[in-house]
Amino acid sequence: MKRWQRVSKATLTMRLDSCFEMSAMSKFVTFDESLPLLVEALLDSGRAAKEIEAGWVIRDGAGRLAFVSGRPLTDAEVASATGRIEERLGAYARGQYSVLREDSPGVGP
Repeated sequence: MKRWQRVSKATLTMRLDSCFEMSAMSKFVTFDESLPLLVEALLDSGRAAKEIEAGWVIRDGAGRLAFVSGRPLTDAEVASATGRIEERLGAYARGQYSVLREDSPGVGP
């Protein structure tokens, strides 16, 4: 019985991709890439650069990111931005808490 087996780079990559349950459209996101990807996702969802600059980014102990808007957002705006963030960040998104308003529980004064 062989203990070692030669595996091609393509096969190894395919196996690793399936381990991380990655789709053909997604890629593995690293800690360092997550913040720029968050900003890109916010811009893609229609947020203006000035609006992003006026908000805050929170990173929790697990490394997951959330954006706190500096202006009131509609439910549709929150849903759109949250969807883009989850799509781009994968495990680094905070799910339904990826986009928060200033008046969200635990955020305001």
